[in-house]
Amino acid sequence: IFTVIGISITANTWNFIDGLNGLSSGMAILVLTAFLILASENNLQSISSLIIIIIFSIIPFFIINISTGKLFLGDGGAYLLGSIIGWLGVELTYQVDKISPWSIFLIIVYPATEFTFSFLRRAINKKSPAQDDALHLHLLLYKKILRVTKIKNTFLVNNISSLVLLIYGSIPIFLCLILKDNILQKLCVIFLFVISYTLFYVLLYVRKNV
Repeated sequence: IFTVIGISITANTWNFIDGLNGLSSGMAILVLTAFLILASENNLQSISSLIIIIIFSIIPFFIINISTGKLFLGDGGAYLLGSIIGWLGVELTYQVDKISPWSIFLIIVYPATEFTFSFLRRAINKKSPAQDDALHLHLLLYKKILRVTKIKNTFLVNNISSLVLLIYGSIPIFLCLILKDNILQKLCVIFLFVISYTLFYVLLYVRKNV
């Protein structure tokens, strides 16, 4: 039951962050690369080969999406990536005892936090969790950069916003890989990331009309 719920939520998280050029597919590449490193370190050859195939399948889409903005994942593509990542995360923890579910959660903590915030925000506003809105972190950042820089090229601002969040989302991934098996430190990183996300979000939300 928990596995099914976890994979369903992970699938939704990738749909929730699919709002800027290259963000959803870029995060998928980063997360899958981390999974590939974990699989390789633990001699999971079949999983490693599968992940390599998936990564090289996403890269061409990412390049076209972020360079032209004329090709999109859509709901089906985002759900597919999220489902694949969810299943691979479960498989890694199942195959290797020392890979903690907390390690997998830390790797996907940015999209997971986005999902949690969006769900709670809509619940507080008495809206359906499935009802889309323009209050995702990536959209608030996009609007903020657009206002502050006054760049008229919205495509460029879209890409800048996406790259900023890809760098932000890669930080916990990097820390997860260097912390190895230290679960307590990983829990601390998760906590600190959620705090940083909250502050980041509040800052953009409060000043979205400034």
